Amino acid sequence: MKAFDIIAYSADADTWCPECAEEAYGKAALGICPECGSFLSWNGSECVCCHCGLEFGRIPTDSEGNEVHPIFASDEWQFEESGLHCHKCGEEIVPAPKPKCDWCGEEVDREEDLREWPGGDRVCEECYRAELPEVQGSNWLAHRILDWHGGQWSPSYAVGSSWLALREVPVSLAWEAERELFRSGAADVAQALAEFLDGSGFPEGGEPWAE
Repeated sequence: MKAFDIIAYSADADTWCPECAEEAYGKAALGICPECGSFLSWNGSECVCCHCGLEFGRIPTDSEGNEVHPIFASDEWQFEESGLHCHKCGEEIVPAPKPKCDWCGEEVDREEDLREWPGGDRVCEECYRAELPEVQGSNWLAHRILDWHGGQWSPSYAVGSSWLALREVPVSLAWEAERELFRSGAADVAQALAEFLDGSGFPEGGEPWAE
């Protein structure tokens, strides 16, 4: 693409892709001859086609009386932070930058893929989980959990076996095990685990405390 290639038009305080702009305002408003497709030029008194000589009184304007202005490829840098799209059909003319994790800089597809950390940072799931607090429970509680665990790959098994091996687990995983135990009918074990986590100062769900 060359610097003076037209990528969009500005009219009526909106951005239009070339196709929508032509549909809304006609070729002449875009400075294009409707007969041969060449460019129109202003000779001081009227617009004339540079190729076929077709004459116009004045180039048509938008509804506010302003000329339809082209946006050139050389102008793309102005939209690097915000992106640019056609207000009518939604075509992405200049891609908007993808959201990034404030900590590691990793790009994600959607803003919803970032988690909010206390203080306002938006972080990816990997950074979020890496910073969550971890907790070590007693052997007594670990044995009770393993008596009711939901299988080798279940949260309750991961918590119980890790605690027996004197390894900490993320608080979020411990709360997940609590919910699993409650659903499986081990309400007393789930309650004991919940009381332990609450008493240790960890909020339900493993979310970080706001400072």
